[in-house]
Amino acid sequence: MDICRYTRRGHCSGCSTTQARKRTFNGLKKPGERAEFVDMIRAQQGSLGRYDQWHTAYTEKCQRLGYGSKV
Repeated sequence: MDICRYTRRGHCSGCSTTQARKRTFNGLKKPGERAEFVDMIRAQQGSLGRYDQWHTAYTEKCQRLGYGSKV
């Protein structure tokens, strides 16, 4: 969740989040809270469809930055 473009009825075309949820994610500081948030986003992506590539890209980014697999 870095550079979002809200082109799909208020949802980001890359990760499916909304602007309000992005602000919520940025306010979360504990790794457990962020992991739960990512799980919620994954569930939302499953219901909306067309976001299969996001999890792989996000996991790689987190590992590159040293956050572990889900933060």
